[in-house]
Amino acid sequence: MQIRTFSAPKLHLALSKVRKEFGPEAMILDRNRGHDDEGNAIWQVRAARDGESGSQAKKEMKPAAQPSAHPDLDHRLQHSMQHLERIVSGLGRMETDTLRNSLHDENERRAFDTLLSCAVAPTHAHDLAPAMAATGEARARCLRWGKRLQPQKQRETVLVTGPCGGGKTTMIANLATHFHMQGIEVALVSTDTERMGGLEGLAAYASVLGIELHALRRSEDAAGILQKTESARLLLIDSEGWSQANRKSCRRQGPPWQALAPTRRMLLLPANLDEADGMATLEVAAGLYLTDLLPGKLDETATAGKVVNWAARSGLPLSYCSFGSSVPDQMGWLNPKTLATLLQRNHRKEST
Repeated sequence: MQIRTFSAPKLHLALSKVRKEFGPEAMILDRNRGHDDEGNAIWQVRAARDGESGSQAKKEMKPAAQPSAHPDLDHRLQHSMQHLERIVSGLGRMETDTLRNSLHDENERRAFDTLLSCAVAPTHAHDLAPAMAATGEARARCLRWGKRLQPQKQRETVLVTGPCGGGKTTMIANLATHFHMQGIEVALVSTDTERMGGLEGLAAYASVLGIELHALRRSEDAAGILQKTESARLLLIDSEGWSQANRKSCRRQGPPWQALAPTRRMLLLPANLDEADGMATLEVAAGLYLTDLLPGKLDETATAGKVVNWAARSGLPLSYCSFGSSVPDQMGWLNPKTLATLLQRNHRKEST
């Protein structure tokens, strides 16, 4: 068994070091708050793990055994495994309790509890709680914030991508309507040309607004489309949906995207997506040079905290968001204040 002591100015940073070095299987032995040689406050966490590495364990894996001839032994083994699972669950609760107790006052602890009720991860809730309690804003180092589109100052070419059925077309229609109503010339492009019905929805919005829609079926046609739309201050690009189970579709779109040379690449993640599926989607999207994270369908989730977890995991700045399918009334802009309001409303809804 390996035992090490991890030190950091904040408890959650020390625990983060434990997870990074020892993995989720690490056992926390004790936590102490003290001071370093220069008198600065410091947390020390002593942790332990089994000495075998994950790769070594994999090498030693054996083929699945035949059904055991000793059912009583199997029952005892299953009972022991369930006991270990309860121990691991208890350690998770201990970590959460330790993070909660390390906050300065009851207001911060109430904010921490509110964030946990919305499914914000404990470490992120610990980071957010002080600002939530003091200013009512969701500010923390784990979150970044995007910049609003300003086509009136410079031409913007914006690509919106994401999972199938996530609401990309609706988000593009919202953006197009918002800026068109301000008198800004907008044009639309779609690379979703192979799927049946892929163009119809966006074509309907374009017809209502009276703006151009161009279908890009081959990368070679991108130059001609860019020339036709050069007077537009905002060029919005709709794309074919994909998922972590259909990575080929994601990779296939690389050449047309590159040919259109978008200045912003926005990933739309619908909030009705399971958090784990959202994390898997972010892994697939890691090589797409994304610039913004757009949470969609925020009205269809009871756990809005997953948006915080996605943003912190990906490092993508939070940007525009949507609360439904109505155009253009249900599009918004996420900033520290609006995110805090969203989480508080989510908490109140769950409480009632």
